[in-house]
Amino acid sequence: MTHLGEKNLRISRAFALKLGAVYVRQTNKSANSPFSQIDFPKMLGQHPNMFDITTLGDEDLTNFLVNESAYFDDAAIISGKPFSVRVSLPSRLHRHKASLYEKPTEQFEVVSTGCLFAAYAPIEDYPLFTQIGHEYRDLLRAQIEKDTSFRSPPLGPSPIHPDFYFAFRKRIKKRRTEGTRIYTSGARRAPDVFLVLDESILDDRYLAFDFLIRVHVDLIDFYCLKLDHLMLRYRDERISEALSAIAACSKDLVATPWWRIFESNRHAHAGRTRLSDIYSEVVEFQSELSGYLRSRGEFLRAIDQDRFLHGLHSYLSDDTEPAVGIPSTLPHALNHFEQEMRAFQNIRSVLVASLAGAAAGALITAILTWKF
Repeated sequence: MTHLGEKNLRISRAFALKLGAVYVRQTNKSANSPFSQIDFPKMLGQHPNMFDITTLGDEDLTNFLVNESAYFDDAAIISGKPFSVRVSLPSRLHRHKASLYEKPTEQFEVVSTGCLFAAYAPIEDYPLFTQIGHEYRDLLRAQIEKDTSFRSPPLGPSPIHPDFYFAFRKRIKKRRTEGTRIYTSGARRAPDVFLVLDESILDDRYLAFDFLIRVHVDLIDFYCLKLDHLMLRYRDERISEALSAIAACSKDLVATPWWRIFESNRHAHAGRTRLSDIYSEVVEFQSELSGYLRSRGEFLRAIDQDRFLHGLHSYLSDDTEPAVGIPSTLPHALNHFEQEMRAFQNIRSVLVASLAGAAAGALITAILTWKF
């Protein structure tokens, strides 16, 4: 760690930590069930690869904080009584392989508040390409769907890409303590965070738990943004689908012979309905995008003030970029389709007027012929 500024560092022990989360979503069976009914320690205690589940802190077990998405009222990230769990997962059961040459980490521990977690394991070298965060995430999601009536769909990135490394200075006599130093190093897309601490009598579990609690609020805000981004993508897809539907209606309208007025009417009515739908979707999308950008700005300002996460500002900013928006060509496309609809209405009006005039003329001719 010399390149980070640590000179003559002698390490007594170290561990790597991965931060992540899952979320839960209601199903038809759980529509009337409160999210807080999920007892994470009890649920995970049923898993054959999880042991030594221990509650942490003095909070009431039922003191749940449910962080719901701004737009998904059937989804939530649940925080409650903190706990720790030891995971023993033989390599044959691992779903994620770090590399062909690295042995999977079969023994690791987790501290969690429910949906949010920090998986950690001791290390002897750096870098360590561990997948303990991915393995625990999959175990947790599977157990939620097995033992509760809720679903737990994917929510990424989980764990987040940066790794956290805790390194403890070896205690040296007559050398003063230096306190905790925090460094960020690596690529913008996935930097690593190094915490160099004085040797401590506190165990890794306590330190991992303390770290999780310190970043807890910002981590919840990050994953709530990721939930809200799912809705933005849903709205964006709805606009694209409506645009394709309008194009199909316009194509059918143009391809229909002028004398098949009832069929043309049907295509025109469908097109007008689609136009109304897409304008509604655009209004909803712009409103939700504005709210998302406001929440994202508040989140990134909080990250700037976070002692442990401020070095990840660029990564978190990139990962919460909306990457969706109203296409610049959309107004022109809608204007084109509206003109197609107006053209049809004009043709229909002329045709109806011509038919009405012809019918009236025939009627008058018949009357005059009969009378005279």
